[in-house]
Amino acid sequence: RPDTSTFWAGIGKEGEQTARRFATDRGRTTLESALDAAGMLEPETDAMWRAASASYALRSSGETVAYLGKAIGQYRGSGELIGRTWLYTERIILNINPGITSFNGIHSYLQASTLFSGLSNMGEGALGALKANE
Repeated sequence: RPDTSTFWAGIGKEGEQTARRFATDRGRTTLESALDAAGMLEPETDAMWRAASASYALRSSGETVAYLGKAIGQYRGSGELIGRTWLYTERIILNINPGITSFNGIHSYLQASTLFSGLSNMGEGALGALKANE
């Protein structure tokens, strides 16, 4: 549905659950929740994740939101780039998708669980304040 796509990256090891909870509370979806709703299994490889992410970004429309942590673009000890799928797949497709009417990125510089639980408790007014401070 339009105005429901929610992307996330670099918000910690519990990022999927945090982003999903935040999106669900606002009538939005993440890729993972969309896969669940369709009865599909989560992708097993990086290539499959990129394909699913590309499809999700291409099918998104209206307002999109991304919850992004400060770790994006940094490398883990294993050499893996944090936020790679966001940086090299989703962000690029969203920028050229003609169905996207607006994009709001929320940058998390606190521990993700603290940030999102605080926003949930404060309501939509806090979300608007974060957008205004970008």
